[in-house]
Amino acid sequence: MDEQQALLRQDSEEFHKWLRKMVESFRSGYEVLTEEERKFVYSIDDLSAPCQIEVIWFGPPHVQYVLVTHFGDVNDLEICVDGPFPTYEAASRLGEILEKLKWNRSIETSDETRWVLFNPKNFKEIVEEVFVGIIRDLRRLPFLRPMEQPMITAKTLLTSKASLWYATGNLSKGFCASLSHGKH
Repeated sequence: MDEQQALLRQDSEEFHKWLRKMVESFRSGYEVLTEEERKFVYSIDDLSAPCQIEVIWFGPPHVQYVLVTHFGDVNDLEICVDGPFPTYEAASRLGEILEKLKWNRSIETSDETRWVLFNPKNFKEIVEEVFVGIIRDLRRLPFLRPMEQPMITAKTLLTSKASLWYATGNLSKGFCASLSHGKH
């Protein structure tokens, strides 16, 4: 691991702490909403229990793919920050992450899925398809200008219990730095 990757590894530990505080902040805010107000919190933004977060981080320039799941049989607030990894390690790293046991689950008939044409047999197939999309997306990474201000630029609902958030820039620098200064 080179010096830059070692420094980024420290950032990932801070990022993990920030994600936990973000979930806790969401929950305390959600708790005070009325039932009528809660109708406007969409499942793609929901961080209520049970909630697990898997961040897959590549760079520089930095991009993070954030899988947010709501699995009843996995610990609430299980947060994993994978990376940062250099892009040339993408295929092998994604292969390792795909082998995590938590992806091996059937899709409940009550789970709505956006993968109608794909018709996956289990959740691991959905994650695998997401990872293929990540590999395709990383092809453009060398041509991206580093972001001054990190941001979540897109969200995709995978099933009614899982979503993918796409972030550009180093979220650990932008958000975690503001957290340490009391801004979030």
